[in-house]
Amino acid sequence: MSSSSSSFRIIVQKVDSAKLLVDNENEYIKMDRGMVVYVCFLKGADDTCIPKITKYILKSKIYSGAESEQKTDLFSLINSDEQWSLMIIPQASLSGKVKSNRIQYHNQPKKDDSELLYESLVNELKNLVEENIEERRIIYDGVFGNRQGLEVISSGPYSHFYEN
Repeated sequence: MSSSSSSFRIIVQKVDSAKLLVDNENEYIKMDRGMVVYVCFLKGADDTCIPKITKYILKSKIYSGAESEQKTDLFSLINSDEQWSLMIIPQASLSGKVKSNRIQYHNQPKKDDSELLYESLVNELKNLVEENIEERRIIYDGVFGNRQGLEVISSGPYSHFYEN
């Protein structure tokens, strides 16, 4: 699908641990093993893209746990003994496009529209994932509009890019 008709871009990265700055100064949230998801909404995006994103993140059989190299979905790993987590980070810079040796961001929607979509995505993921698991936090989310200071420890490059 061409980027002109796309409504979102995401990058999913497997990590051993991640730490995200949430107050632009010194407050961090930290998670252990799981996936970091960078999400960007594009012009024309609306609520109909939220189920598509959640399906990509939770149901794509691209993950493998510590016990097996067999591919499975993140939803299964979150509910397994391995206790994976998920960190969602708003990343408007993914809307950039190189033109004449410069990056242009003409495909960014209004900030308020993106923020509402981001909040809807986070809420949808929390509803789908955390409804039956009360003993631990699973979804960690960045603050929209903040500087996204991030520290990641990963045992290898493992990233996937989705656009729709």
